[in-house]
Amino acid sequence: MLRIRHMLAPESSAWTYVDAGSIASGFHEDSQYSIELIDQPNARLFVDDIEFAFSRDGRCKWSPSFYAGRVNVRTVENGLGLECWFDVSPSVSKSGDAHFTEMVERIRAFDQTLLRGLSSATMAFGRDGQPGLFTNEVLLTRMRSHGPIFLEALAALSASPHSALSSERRPVPLVRMRSFHPTTLQDRRLVALIAGISSAREKFDTIQLHSRESQPTVDTPVNRSLLALLKRFRSTIAHLRETVESLQLGGPKEDQLPRVERRLAVLAELEDGVSRILRTGPFTRVSRAETSATGLAQISAHPRYSRPYRLGSQAMMTGVEGDEAPDDLHISHTWGIYETWCYVEVLRALEDVAGVRLTPVEPQKITAQLAFGAVLNDGRVLEALFQAEFPSGARRTAADKVAWSISRERRPDIVLVLRDDAGMNILVLDAKWRSGRQNVLEAMQSAHIYRDSLRIGASRICGCLLLLPAKTECEWLEAKDFFREHRVGAVADFSVDGAGRGSLRSVLRDWSCASESN
Repeated sequence: MLRIRHMLAPESSAWTYVDAGSIASGFHEDSQYSIELIDQPNARLFVDDIEFAFSRDGRCKWSPSFYAGRVNVRTVENGLGLECWFDVSPSVSKSGDAHFTEMVERIRAFDQTLLRGLSSATMAFGRDGQPGLFTNEVLLTRMRSHGPIFLEALAALSASPHSALSSERRPVPLVRMRSFHPTTLQDRRLVALIAGISSAREKFDTIQLHSRESQPTVDTPVNRSLLALLKRFRSTIAHLRETVESLQLGGPKEDQLPRVERRLAVLAELEDGVSRILRTGPFTRVSRAETSATGLAQISAHPRYSRPYRLGSQAMMTGVEGDEAPDDLHISHTWGIYETWCYVEVLRALEDVAGVRLTPVEPQKITAQLAFGAVLNDGRVLEALFQAEFPSGARRTAADKVAWSISRERRPDIVLVLRDDAGMNILVLDAKWRSGRQNVLEAMQSAHIYRDSLRIGASRICGCLLLLPAKTECEWLEAKDFFREHRVGAVADFSVDGAGRGSLRSVLRDWSCASESN
């Protein structure tokens, strides 16, 4: 058991006691908490695979960063320990639980693969469809979740594995034979004995005849298919171990490094379990590993085999879609989820303003994570890009029409482009999961940088607006006249039920009309 409480007001904050297997709630991102172990004073504490050091008073500090969801917590002592979860909510100054949940659900309805990320928080996902982002991280999570149960189920099979009768033709001394197979009766020596014309030199007790015998064997299609799955499981462990060791799992290397020790320890436990099973029956008596239609059919009809095969398959799945959501996988940080929701909401606003349906498109000479577009009724081409890349480069010609930056590489959240024969009108929207006057003013520097540095061919952008989930406390940044004069500004209260959704539609109408008049 462990206990945890808020650090900023310890006198008024009561301890929350957390037992093994339970979920503790009431935590918020960007806050500080104190953790203390109750009955394992010498145990090691891991929060999302990062070990936390205890001070002399037996407590450690934990501060959930910008993420919301369920966080895995483990204590380890002599190979044993407890596992529990902390349920972290988004900051109340930016979005309540209900609004954040609505953001997540709208992204799920659009494309739930976009929710995947590398924060410490997890959320439920399905196992179907495309892998989405960070496939290796998905694989590692599922191997850890289903792998131990898969190996336990395999170990239980060793006591009474599936077997079948095999028929083998082998030499048997005549004196030991009690019955004769029809093929044995064709042996010339037996025929000679029966006819009484055998050689005197041929002793009765030395004659060996080939006979077919039936005996049980575990070298069956079902065991071969299971062995093939087990070997694929072992290969996956080796792949993940190499990926973890080389810090190629995904995300910044400085975030991966403190998690390496714990991840390698878990993979080593799984690898040891595979080795033990391969050294025991029935797999030591299986001639080869192969997946066959016969083996799979037998597995589906055999409950004791279908369960481990299902668990092993689930451990190596990388899909993140489907109506059922059985697996907890890591999600994006709250600012990443807000950026994605903003893009989904911008697409909806563009469809309302332009009166067209946006569909996936392949942007011309611009790399982006997502791109939707349409041809408007007046012939102009509209594109909405998510996470478009503007690489650093020398000045381009207008004919190139490539995205580039006059300084270092930039990647704004949302880029809107209207094209016609006269040229392009480009608007950048940058989502910021920020609140408070000072934070908003600091965030405005990205608007200035994007306004001045981004180009598509020889075309500059017409301006950049920040999308903010709460009030700015800087009302002048929201004024239309301010944006017209300075080509930077903000759309505040841009949230699920916020007034900013209407403000954005007004901005898009003005932008579209200005582009049409040009």
